[in-house]
Amino acid sequence: MAAQPRLSVIWGLRRAAIGELNRWAYRAHMNDLAPEKQMRVALRVLFRATTHCRNLALSPATPHKKIEDLMDAINHLPEMLARWESFDEQTMLLHFATYDDKWSGKDDAFSLKQTYADLMKYGVTY
Repeated sequence: MAAQPRLSVIWGLRRAAIGELNRWAYRAHMNDLAPEKQMRVALRVLFRATTHCRNLALSPATPHKKIEDLMDAINHLPEMLARWESFDEQTMLLHFATYDDKWSGKDDAFSLKQTYADLMKYGVTY
């Protein structure tokens, strides 16, 4: 009977140590923020994309798949910006391309990649 409490203490310490390692690993990744310029530009792209999505949703003629694809293209953007070492600009642009290749064109000129490129070139103005 006495061995049981000891075993639970050991398992409790092990769980606490694993939890602390996980917190440490999480904190280490918190310093991987994107460079300031990419951060500002990508956040502005996120703003424009969500505004465009809202406008698309106002039209009953907009296919639901278009809105879904737009949100899929940008939903990981905050995580990418916060973990820049794991993701990078090319990964972000690939996500943008999934929407652009399917939906950007003469009927809808909105392009995530072009918006990003323009903002990188001309800067973010508010």
